[in-house]
Amino acid sequence: MGYPYCSPHVSCLSHTWQLRVLPARTAKAAPLPDNLRRVRWYHGSASSATLRAVMAALMLFRPTDVDATSISWHAPNRADLVAEMQEHETEGFNYDHVGLTKLPVESARIAKSPFTLQRRIHLVTCLGSGQACFHKSVRALRALQVHDGSLKRGIAMDNDSRERGYCLPGTMIATFARSAVGLWCTNACRVVYVDETRKELALAYGTVEGHWLAGEERMRVRRNDDDTIEFSVLSVSRGNGVVGSLLFPFLGRMQRAFFAEQVQTMELMAVNG
Repeated sequence: MGYPYCSPHVSCLSHTWQLRVLPARTAKAAPLPDNLRRVRWYHGSASSATLRAVMAALMLFRPTDVDATSISWHAPNRADLVAEMQEHETEGFNYDHVGLTKLPVESARIAKSPFTLQRRIHLVTCLGSGQACFHKSVRALRALQVHDGSLKRGIAMDNDSRERGYCLPGTMIATFARSAVGLWCTNACRVVYVDETRKELALAYGTVEGHWLAGEERMRVRRNDDDTIEFSVLSVSRGNGVVGSLLFPFLGRMQRAFFAEQVQTMELMAVNG
């Protein structure tokens, strides 16, 4: 069995990136179980050396929090994440089309102008089939356990959501990730919507004022008519402000790694329980 892979698609007018799982290619590595799909992502973003120089300069001149995005040399602990969420819990979204990830994938855009650099990432995989797999996947997504076991990335809920075991629309979350240059980035975000039906759970969060980026990510577990369980990630983003606009061309690889890990975590959860 070959591995599915993510193919980059570039539209010269809209400057968007789209990554989608395509049919498997032949691979020499050992085969995986049918319901475990290995995702690869495109490494065509700006070089790590350039990003290292930009981030080092940023740390030199702004070594502490920059609005709703914080950078640090050490991994954030629970207290850091809670403080980040509480500091920005009154901030509104920093983009106009809130809920844009409810649109069809091809129509999801964060900027109207065709000359605004924006990035769309779409990943889809099959987690398995049957009611047990569906309920297990829904529980994991509802509790935002999409980075469980990771030492480099994660999503944290606020204290109330953590106590409940799930998020509600409007509640704060914090994303965190270690960049290729060794710096940790922590971002305050807000849950946009949580849509649940008998066959689907979709959860989306968006960036708030002060975030280096402007955009939205939607994660969805869906039970198809053939009883297969599908997990998908859709992210649409652009740079925000001077710092965000300067850094945005260099952040593609970091974003793709963040979302690909969500897919891989859900796949492993489906296999291992």
